[in-house]
Amino acid sequence: MIRVSRGDLQGEYIWTAVGTGASKIEETQFNRKQGYEVLAMVQKMVSHFGIDSQEDVRKVEAAIVEIPEGISDRIEAFAWLVENLPEE
Repeated sequence: MIRVSRGDLQGEYIWTAVGTGASKIEETQFNRKQGYEVLAMVQKMVSHFGIDSQEDVRKVEAAIVEIPEGISDRIEAFAWLVENLPEE
């Protein structure tokens, strides 16, 4: 399993962290344009599947773009990725 860093991501993201005064909704929503959220989700998928190659990290990142717009919760986004991540 590898550790994913900001430099490993290919997309263009907004890199602002949610402040400590964030509401519960902000804490559970998944924003695929927010770099820190995408990075955390990619790392979660890496840990879940034991991913160990940059090529597979890119596949996870590409799959995040495909998450349907109606899915905005982090738990739902993770479940969708687990179910829909392309397998080799």
